[in-house]
Amino acid sequence: MNCEGCKIKDAIIDTFTTANSHNGISTELFIQKSNGTKTYALQVSTEKVGDLALVRIDRYKTDA
Repeated sequence: MNCEGCKIKDAIIDTFTTANSHNGISTELFIQKSNGTKTYALQVSTEKVGDLALVRIDRYKTDA
């Protein structure tokens, strides 16, 4: 499964369960499309807001 060991998913879950914020979490996602695989580089930050975990995309880049 694509989400296994994902830094972004781990940061979101940690923020949701502990209220700890995370800043500048970087990872690459490899998305399978009909014409091949595309790489997306993401950097996100998380913050607990009420009962929710807010996820902010700080940086986004694709190999397109």
